[in-house]
Amino acid sequence: MTRRFAPDASDRKLALVQLKKARRHLLSGADIRAGQTVLDVGAGDGFLGLATAATVGSFGRVVFVDPSDRLLDVCRQSATTPEFSCDFSYVQASAEDLSAIPTGSVDRVILRSVLIYVSDRPRAFMEFRRVLKGGGRLALLEPLHAWHRRDPNVLGGVEITPIRPLIDALRATQHDAPSMTDFTAQDLFQWAVDAGFSEARLQLEAVRRRAPRISWDAFYRTAPNPHARTLEELASSTLSRKERDKLEAYLRPRVERRDRITQYALAYLWATPS
Repeated sequence: MTRRFAPDASDRKLALVQLKKARRHLLSGADIRAGQTVLDVGAGDGFLGLATAATVGSFGRVVFVDPSDRLLDVCRQSATTPEFSCDFSYVQASAEDLSAIPTGSVDRVILRSVLIYVSDRPRAFMEFRRVLKGGGRLALLEPLHAWHRRDPNVLGGVEITPIRPLIDALRATQHDAPSMTDFTAQDLFQWAVDAGFSEARLQLEAVRRRAPRISWDAFYRTAPNPHARTLEELASSTLSRKERDKLEAYLRPRVERRDRITQYALAYLWATPS
């Protein structure tokens, strides 16, 4: 997991602060209540679902859904602590096929950064609608990687024109799945409407700011998503030792002195079926 969440504890803490802020905002709009059943789709390590356990309480239930057995095991391990009194269950399934979940059986469907890995999103929204009870609610958060125009002379917020040939060589070997960038916030809203959600609220958060301070290790050894390779992995497989040294000599001081600008966009969607 460290290749996704930074090898250094202070860097992980900083990333977690930002993730928890987004989680609070998403779940506040979900309006989860005691005794409800919450379906955490694409649960991963249970980051969303576990945060709802105290709210649903001893008469409630949290269902973790993920295509990965390994990640469901992580959820199981995290859920076996005395602080949780609700029921937990675990289902191996994808967002497009929730057939293991009965129709009209859950009060809330929650997900974060899941649809960027899904190919048939209209079908996923139909499944979200199907499993929800009347008066239920969908709450999702997705990054919008296509929101801002990417500058080829910038990497991770650092201006890289002097080492552009090295970066181009790395980029040629890193291929993001089309699903990472092939949808918009408007698409999310329309898929919800088409699936039968009669009420929907979309909120866009687009940010450009000076990047928070992180270590070189975090910048170099953290992958942008579970399917991507780290900068270190790309450099090790593509560049010579001399080229790697040149890359680090240029990037490292700029990263460590916080000489970076970051920009990102997030879409929050809350929807209720008819």
